[in-house]
Amino acid sequence: MKKLIAIAMLSVATTSSANYALIQDPDGYVNVRDQASLKAKIRGKLNNGTVVYCLNDIEKETFYDATYANLKTDEGYIHKSRLNVFKGFQQWKYEKTLAHSAIYALKQNRITISVRPAQFNHQDFKMVKTKDNIPLYSLYKNKPFFGTDGELPNQTSMWQLSEIKIQWNGHTIVIPQSNLEQYFFPNTPLAKGSKYDHEMSEIYSLGNTLYILNDLNIGGAAHYHQIVVIEDGKVKAIQAWNAM
Repeated sequence: MKKLIAIAMLSVATTSSANYALIQDPDGYVNVRDQASLKAKIRGKLNNGTVVYCLNDIEKETFYDATYANLKTDEGYIHKSRLNVFKGFQQWKYEKTLAHSAIYALKQNRITISVRPAQFNHQDFKMVKTKDNIPLYSLYKNKPFFGTDGELPNQTSMWQLSEIKIQWNGHTIVIPQSNLEQYFFPNTPLAKGSKYDHEMSEIYSLGNTLYILNDLNIGGAAHYHQIVVIEDGKVKAIQAWNAM
């Protein structure tokens, strides 16, 4: 029995995310503070399982300066004892790309992240204007969109997510284009010979929970984080927020 337990433990990923982390607090939530101190003002609370992105050195600091998807407060300090950098999770590996679809694998399980050239009509966007009378856009098909810093996406130089297909633990889950089309990013790698953004996703699973973590428009002014959470064979959350 001891040998079987040891073998099972070896299958768990020993690597962890460099910047992404999960809220993990015995109280079920964590306080987010204005400064890196337990005496600092509380800006808000985040529930267990919330994904955050840490801006400072995740191995050396006592408090992490973290960003997250929240309409009211999107940045604050969290004590390191309340964060798990996906330790103990199994990490999926990028396998290959076929026809602009990036495929990730964990044993017999597969996740396919598909993109397509940006396709839209200008009337799909809701326009607002700045004080300088420069047109900016806030919504795409009545949904917040990401990847352009408020400008219209360039249809010749940008992709948009079109489908995520998850084959995992006996389930097949398809997230359709209608839930992903508001996420745009360039159709060229950041550097010559490097991977495209959707080929660099971080994917972790533990039990019946799966996290797909995407950094899109990397290196650009409109860089953003986008996450998908699957729980018990169903989509629990699809969220995005601008990088800092």
